Amino acid sequence: NSGNGKYVYVPDDAAIEALKVNAQDSFSLTVSDGTLSDTETLNVNITATNDAPVVTSFKATETGVTVLATDAESDTLTLALASNRVPTGGINGTPTTGTEQSFSITPTVQDGRIAATSIFVNDGSVNSNFVGLLLEGSDATNGVSAAPADIKIAFYGFGGDDVAVTGSGSDSLFGGEGNDTLTSNAGADLLSGGNGDDSLTGGTGNDTLSGGAGVDTATYNLSTDGSDEINLGVETVSSATQNDVVKLGFPIPAATEIRVTFTSANVGNGTGTGTTLDGSLTGAEASARNTVTLQVESFGDQPAGSIGYTDDEGITFEADTGITFDVRDAVSGAQRGNNFNKVVLGTSGNDSYDFGPLTAPPTGPIGRDYYINAGGGNDTVTGTEGSDFLVGGSGNDSLSGGDGNDSYIGGTGNDTIIGGGLGGSGNDTGVDVVVSYNLLTDGSDEINLGTEFGLTSASALDVVNVTHLEDILVVLNTANVGNGIGNGAQRDLLSDAADINTLTVRGISGTQGGTGYIDDEGVLLSINGPRFVVVDAVTGQTNQFLNFTGVNRIALGTSGNDTLHITNNNAVYVVGGAGNDTLTVTSTSQSLIEGGAGDDTITGTGRSDLLDGGTGDDTFSNIDGGATVIGGDGADTLIVSANGFGFGQDENLTGVETLRAATGNTDVSIFMFNQTEALTIIGNDGNNFLEGGNTAGDSIDGGAGDDQLLGYGGNDTLLGGLGNDSLQGGDGTDSLSGG
Repeated sequence: NSGNGKYVYVPDDAAIEALKVNAQDSFSLTVSDGTLSDTETLNVNITATNDAPVVTSFKATETGVTVLATDAESDTLTLALASNRVPTGGINGTPTTGTEQSFSITPTVQDGRIAATSIFVNDGSVNSNFVGLLLEGSDATNGVSAAPADIKIAFYGFGGDDVAVTGSGSDSLFGGEGNDTLTSNAGADLLSGGNGDDSLTGGTGNDTLSGGAGVDTATYNLSTDGSDEINLGVETVSSATQNDVVKLGFPIPAATEIRVTFTSANVGNGTGTGTTLDGSLTGAEASARNTVTLQVESFGDQPAGSIGYTDDEGITFEADTGITFDVRDAVSGAQRGNNFNKVVLGTSGNDSYDFGPLTAPPTGPIGRDYYINAGGGNDTVTGTEGSDFLVGGSGNDSLSGGDGNDSYIGGTGNDTIIGGGLGGSGNDTGVDVVVSYNLLTDGSDEINLGTEFGLTSASALDVVNVTHLEDILVVLNTANVGNGIGNGAQRDLLSDAADINTLTVRGISGTQGGTGYIDDEGVLLSINGPRFVVVDAVTGQTNQFLNFTGVNRIALGTSGNDTLHITNNNAVYVVGGAGNDTLTVTSTSQSLIEGGAGDDTITGTGRSDLLDGGTGDDTFSNIDGGATVIGGDGADTLIVSANGFGFGQDENLTGVETLRAATGNTDVSIFMFNQTEALTIIGNDGNNFLEGGNTAGDSIDGGAGDDQLLGYGGNDTLLGGLGNDSLQGGDGTDSLSGG
């Protein structure tokens, strides 16, 4: 500075910082007054700064804690422990200058107290920041409540029934042996119960909950707890009381359903269990499909908010009161129902789930509609008194729905499916549905959907949906439909080939898939694409009436008085069974209706149907002249509503004693000239034209109206009734009365 003769040296802080070592800065200074000058060399000693080491990772696992750290000066680091008890486990690490250095601590069980160890890393001069806190418990009951500080805590409970709560950091709690209670607050925490019946509660943040052996319970609030990952351990065999439990909740005003999505075929397959969930929970999860996803549904039936992930082995999902589950298949997207109170998933072993009738009122949520997927193995499942959905999975399973409107999918293997009402004296009022029975892949299943009698509508029929690549051969004895034989605790000897109280289904070629056995009481068989071809179990004759085109609906009644109205665009086969049945078919195709025993009322399609009344006094209506009507034993009546109606051949009308014009004053013409059986023909209040057969003695009553009566051959009795009638007896000794 020329003004005051001072010269100032200012060091470059950045350059000094970059040196990282002690150094000397030298420079020469020359001063001059214009004539004379002087030069001096100055040396400045610079002392380098020392940065504290930096911890890059503090990770706790079941076996111990791993610490990773770096140092700006590439110093060799050591692990610094500040504690009231130094762990006796190994402190391992091979520091490498200039790279990330690793250290590990193996926790050990303490003697009657909790050892707290604060963990730092040291570079020979200074410590790193406070990394984390290691808490080591004893085999007694340990209690830990972490302070709300943003540090990482690793707690190891070892034995005893431990109670531990995390802080606000990302903490790890390991319960070890015993029935532990572990609770998360803030942060992305890891809760691992270990062996024993543990209780795990997630908090805010994306937590990981792991159960281990024992019956574990996880509590998860989908609204506030973030996207948690829950894996409650490996089970190979389970029951209703051995499943792990996930309890779910969220504020009711937001929504009332939780969507549960998984791949049904992967339940209990044993894939991915253990320390990791069933498949990746990131992008690969979509293809692995070995994980259950959970998400709240809005009132628009759309998922919203955080997604939770759980394993699919030996686990039961329960919800708060007022919340139900919407179960979806991850592959097909099919909805199995949205009103389930519980979702139960089995294991790879032979599980036994019995949710039979309660001996006392339920203490949990009102309603007992369960979804139960037994998974792998040969499982035995008994549903509730509610409306359940039962899935056998792989293996030879036994599924019993109990009371209620139950649905079934047997899965691969030779399964036995049993509906409600079996073994009891009461009527099974529930409607059971076999959602899909694939004869090609599902094996030789036995299906008995319960004891019914006196169905009031077709919607009361149990349903079996059959699938195959080819037509299905259905073998049954129609005389035994609805006879009640074999129902109850002992089914219709479903697998006994000699028994004719059961229908069998198999591919028509006999070379594809298995043979199924289905009870013949109050059931509707349905197929789309291929068709059913019916064969008589006694004679072995194929029903030739339908010209081998088959039907895609078969409805079988009960031993009571059934009222069945079947509507279908394709051909339908209906058998009323015993009882006084009312059977109606609405279809654009010809159909086959058999009344069976009892006084039946049969209404055809108005096409070329085959109607068989069976024994009893039957009544037929809505009949086309091209139809075939078999009255059978009893006094049978055919109601005629079409003008110009007539049967041309005897084989089209047998066993029918009475033809009656439909009530009202509609003009009806009945032509029976070619019939040889004696008939009673009765008109209505209209102007009828009534014509008898050509050989037998007919009785013809015109009723009111101006009627024309023609007896033709045989000893006929003609009664004109009211009105101006015309009576002509024809051949034979006839009796004519004008009325």
